[in-house]
Amino acid sequence: MICSCAVGFAQNSKLCYKGDKYLKAGNEKKAFKTYSKAYHNAEPDGCFKMAYCYVNNIDGHYDKGLAAEYYYAGLTSNPQMAIEGLKSLASASGNGTSLANMFLGYCYQQGEGVERDLEEAIRYYERAKGFTHLIYALQCELEANESGVAQNNPTTSDGTRSQVDSTKIDPSVRYAAEMPEFPGGIGSLNIWLASFINYPEYCRENNIKGLVLLEFVIEKDGSVGPVIIKKSAFPPLDNEAVRALRNMPKWKPGKDNGEPVRCYYMIPVRFAM
Repeated sequence: MICSCAVGFAQNSKLCYKGDKYLKAGNEKKAFKTYSKAYHNAEPDGCFKMAYCYVNNIDGHYDKGLAAEYYYAGLTSNPQMAIEGLKSLASASGNGTSLANMFLGYCYQQGEGVERDLEEAIRYYERAKGFTHLIYALQCELEANESGVAQNNPTTSDGTRSQVDSTKIDPSVRYAAEMPEFPGGIGSLNIWLASFINYPEYCRENNIKGLVLLEFVIEKDGSVGPVIIKKSAFPPLDNEAVRALRNMPKWKPGKDNGEPVRCYYMIPVRFAM
């Protein structure tokens, strides 16, 4: 994936200006090379000039998927322009549309370049297609936020508040006397995750790795209930982590006073190559 445009390394946009002159003179080859150099030299507009080239087939370079990556990389230098560029691609057809929608979903999920909005994130992920499990986790969080349970539930060990809907879990069982256990224990859980998870192709091709932290509910019967993404890595990684979680075998449920209770649990899912 295209690296983010750095801010503050370039004194100005001399190369971008030079590329504009080449383009105006009809020399697309020199314009493209100059824009590419501007990007690698971290000129603030470099990302957007490269995106323009790939959208408009400058010097035979046509790839709206790459254009989406350049727009997303431009979030650090000009968030408004980056979001506008992604939205123009997301509303178009053909190559790059799905990727642009994915990036926009992630922007709204994380609050990057826009105000955080889970409903918008879900809409863009639906358009991107293939993010069913990530959408489910965002819907769980959205329901929790709408219920106001985040204000009523106790804090976790890192100081954040629970995001699970109070109609779905009693906050009093965050720490049961007997916590839930995966069949065979934590070692078996790690083995199961390693064997079940499929590294997303896009992330593998672009060397994208990271850690997804998931908080979820183990129901009284040991099945996995609502899932919240506490720490996101990247959309395909988030989606795969939630998919694995939702397909787990039944756990040994948590217990209080010898009786099964619905209980919180949290696990990290690390993606590395």
